[in-house]
Amino acid sequence: MKRYIERIWELMNDEKTKRHIPLYDEATPKGVSFEQLRIFSGRVYAYLKAQNIGKEDFVLVKLPRGVQPVIAMIGVWRAGAAVIIVEDTLAPERIDYIYKDCNCKLAITGEVWEEINHCEPLDGYEETDPHDAAYAVYTSGTTGFPKGVMLTHYNIVNNGKCIGDRMDLSTADRMMIQVPMFHC
Repeated sequence: MKRYIERIWELMNDEKTKRHIPLYDEATPKGVSFEQLRIFSGRVYAYLKAQNIGKEDFVLVKLPRGVQPVIAMIGVWRAGAAVIIVEDTLAPERIDYIYKDCNCKLAITGEVWEEINHCEPLDGYEETDPHDAAYAVYTSGTTGFPKGVMLTHYNIVNNGKCIGDRMDLSTADRMMIQVPMFHC
């Protein structure tokens, strides 16, 4: 079973799909193509490698809703690291708690995003094991401290496969996610 990053890498480089537009938001109404996604996530990857971020290191992403958190997530996965996406409006003490609880090595915020945009994109991606950490999801912590769960690359791929099988989706189908990434 392929990891998401392997499939995304194929889409970003395939002549037939690299010009397809998988990401849209209000600030990017024309969208981001797979080819642009390769370049933009390559900048994130380059930035993280320069910061010695790698396999199973946790990176917190605190960016406004839209395409930026998705680009950051893919760049984090390309570096072999794991991602935590938090809403940029979440209370600072809750973000600090999550950052410390996961032993995050870095936070990608608006200021860091500006630095990333000046990086030369790095090609490729780091090999990881299917059982390596890929993603952590936290509750908002409204009843106390936020509670988190860690997902491996295998968990994410298997979940996607189960949804696709259950909904009888094929590669010709398209799907839209209308919830913020920190809910996924």
